[in-house]
Amino acid sequence: MAIQPRCKTALPARKTIWLDDRTWASRREYQRFLGTYVLDRKSGFYFEQDTADEQRALIAGGLKRVPRPLCRLARAYELTFSTCPRATAAGHSSTFYANFSQKDRARISPHVEMSAHSLEPASLLPHLTHELSHLWWRHQPAERRSAYTAFLVRTCVSGGREVTEYAQVHLDAHREALAMPDSHMHADYYRERTLKEWSEESFCETVALLAVGAHPGLNRRTNVDLDERRKAVTLLAGLPLPNRN
Repeated sequence: MAIQPRCKTALPARKTIWLDDRTWASRREYQRFLGTYVLDRKSGFYFEQDTADEQRALIAGGLKRVPRPLCRLARAYELTFSTCPRATAAGHSSTFYANFSQKDRARISPHVEMSAHSLEPASLLPHLTHELSHLWWRHQPAERRSAYTAFLVRTCVSGGREVTEYAQVHLDAHREALAMPDSHMHADYYRERTLKEWSEESFCETVALLAVGAHPGLNRRTNVDLDERRKAVTLLAGLPLPNRN
């Protein structure tokens, strides 16, 4: 059943998130994502209460340019935002957090953390789109994710060069796992894990590039057919994208 966003007027101006609400934040370094969040009425998203006005305005402005289906889904999940001066708690420029093993949707509790680097003009929109694309990917039924993953394997594993350098790192990791001898005791585990990670990160990087039309991490050696990727994103993953050509 499709998730419908709640009416903006029904949302409280502030809400406090506890560990019972956000079970994925049990790790000590993630407990900074607990606490009070304030609703930005213009964007319909919640921001950590100490977020600087300038940073909140940058993110809210960027959200206006993110593909609408991504924003609608994110509002339905009541996605929250926070910022940090350097690397995120997970060690990246920006990070998506959530626990999709929860049966209660309210406890999935998705959150995006963005560093000062991700708030720079060249990075803001592609990074923001990438992180919201994680939510789209996780929300899709397993059949859709499997179909898109099969498309990637068919079109990219043998000799493809990914759309961005970041996606290429994950493709290379999967190729290394495939090259392991079958006798390696962890071969199947690594192959499954790297395929899962590559397919998700590749999807998010592809959506960011196609939706924005530019990406600071573009792989100059990519040989991906972007028209074919766009069709796969729409037909297999169910996400219609604006044509930037």
